[in-house]
Amino acid sequence: MEKSLVAKEWKLYRTLALGAGNEAINRVRSRIRTELKKPSSLSLDLTPLTDQVMGAIWGFAKSTISDLTPSRARAMIIYEVMTYDSSGDVQKADPKSQNTQP
Repeated sequence: MEKSLVAKEWKLYRTLALGAGNEAINRVRSRIRTELKKPSSLSLDLTPLTDQVMGAIWGFAKSTISDLTPSRARAMIIYEVMTYDSSGDVQKADPKSQNTQP
């Protein structure tokens, strides 16, 4: 069941991650990448790595993205593992691309 939820969240999150307009997501992505760079993360398989990073970022992530679910957080971690760039940079929000209400 958890794998199904993570797969569903992956599809939803992928679209959000490819856009640079959500500063909350960018802050959590940056925190995830910081955890991925730690030496203790380098030798772990995906499941233990996901669990370790989840434990390290969950409090921050939940307070940054109020509607965040554990499945979405896991999808975010796995996405960052799969798309990891050693520079650790996350796209900056483009203020012109954000939706504004009249």
